[in-house]
Amino acid sequence: MGKDALRAKLYMKLYWELAGFKERMLQLGPEGVFNCAYEIDSKVAIYELLAELVDNMGVPALGGLLNAGSLIDTCYKAWLGTEDSHMAELGDCVESTIKAMQRPERKKGERKYEETGVNAGDGERRVDQLQETRDRRE
Repeated sequence: MGKDALRAKLYMKLYWELAGFKERMLQLGPEGVFNCAYEIDSKVAIYELLAELVDNMGVPALGGLLNAGSLIDTCYKAWLGTEDSHMAELGDCVESTIKAMQRPERKKGERKYEETGVNAGDGERRVDQLQETRDRRE
């Protein structure tokens, strides 16, 4: 079988793997889909990455992957076992954003954050602040 035919078969294998996964997720209902959001996002990304890799594979690799089990599930399981820095980076971003929100003076052009009112105490003060903000914008 030629390289183009193997490539087409592998694309179809990936397509049907993702289609089957999607069908299973849709059976879960809204709460179930929400609970699987990370898995859904990861598996769609894996599908896209695998589809790109297929373009550069030779005949032996294409044939081997065609005979392998579920490529998307296998890659997802491997990804779950991989340590990444996503949460550390997110934590750094949240921390720096909170610090920026608490600075009393800001440089020109720097975004000014207003109090959210969460645990800020007097609700009436927050309503007054919101009204003042609206008045300035108008």
